[in-house]
Amino acid sequence: MRTFFYIVTVLFFLGACSGGIRVPADVSAVVFPALPIFPVSPSNSATPSISFTLSEAGQVSINSDSLCTIPLSTQETLNTGDHSITLNGLSEGTYDFFLQHTPASGNPSTCNLIEAQYVIDMTSPTFLLTSSDSNLTRSPIQITVTFSETAEPLVAESVSVTNGIIGTVVQTGNEASFTVFPTTDGLVSISIASGAVRDLAGNTSNSASTLSYTYDVTAPTLALSSSSLDPTNST
Repeated sequence: MRTFFYIVTVLFFLGACSGGIRVPADVSAVVFPALPIFPVSPSNSATPSISFTLSEAGQVSINSDSLCTIPLSTQETLNTGDHSITLNGLSEGTYDFFLQHTPASGNPSTCNLIEAQYVIDMTSPTFLLTSSDSNLTRSPIQITVTFSETAEPLVAESVSVTNGIIGTVVQTGNEASFTVFPTTDGLVSISIASGAVRDLAGNTSNSASTLSYTYDVTAPTLALSSSSLDPTNST
């Protein structure tokens, strides 16, 4: 029994030396932590940058599919350390980003999802000014502003009012409302200039049509006159 053990041990040693028996190489994939992408999603930049720290030198590229066959960036050969890759000009849409890393050591290439549902939005938000009040009015004017998409809150300073004072702006979701209190009889105009608000991606708004009203709170007067003499014998 002891002789058999010695024989097996010698054969194992000889096989390892001759290449017949090999110790498995380190083929573990490089693990990347969560990677920062600038600017954050949603973004109005067609060329966002991805920063990362490379723990093993090799070739790196960013792709849009899980097999890393649809590149969104050029393939770069990088050493270990901190790096940043800028994506090619992208169109509006929602993307998944996969980072492909082919180690210089010969370890297997990896294709890791680093960002899901990254949104690029380069369209300016629009909004519509409306009111149910008549164009000829003697009361405060109620205004509603409807945005085409989620945007930052509208503030009173962004609303231009001629011959009137704007009250508190109340916003719920994509709709804001406020009241305009006319100052004197005459034309009252209400408008919001371009760039007044931004959407979540940072796009500034376009201008909206101006609403105009005639404010009249002056009571009419009545003047009586006659062509007859006073006194008169006319019946």
